[in-house]
Amino acid sequence: MDAGEAAVPLASLVVTDCASRRCLARPYPHEMTIPSLRRQAELLATTPNAIVATIQPDGLPQLTPNWFLWTGESFWISTAERAVKTRNLRRDRRIVLCIDDVDSGDYVQVTGIASLREGDDAREPTLELCRKYMPAAQVLPHWESLVADGPRVIIDVHPERFQWHDR
Repeated sequence: MDAGEAAVPLASLVVTDCASRRCLARPYPHEMTIPSLRRQAELLATTPNAIVATIQPDGLPQLTPNWFLWTGESFWISTAERAVKTRNLRRDRRIVLCIDDVDSGDYVQVTGIASLREGDDAREPTLELCRKYMPAAQVLPHWESLVADGPRVIIDVHPERFQWHDR
């Protein structure tokens, strides 16, 4: 545990409600800590994938690992316009992300509402997202390979709640 972090008393988990900026205690099976702001930023900047959950027409979740970029206000995920998750979000904008650090066991679950950026509006956010994962010289060729397979969209996730888990 880093300095400034306190153990959450009596096996509870703090859930940050983004709309009201208040914390709610929820039961959790073992004592945990909430990561420092520094650790939260590090996790969001360095973790490669978010597991993206959307809702299928039959109500079951549809899950996929995706690259993501946290902008400080929203999460950007680039995907094909024809992807199942895109179709699901056109019908139901609710979305959940799980971003986990396999080595440490830390993770965050993000619940929110998604909007889609389409057409020319998807290009620049996708390029910025790719810069997280590859050298600048590879970004444009990667973009060209993506759009060769069809149009792209940006899933813009507006968080309503973060649930942080720190081991």
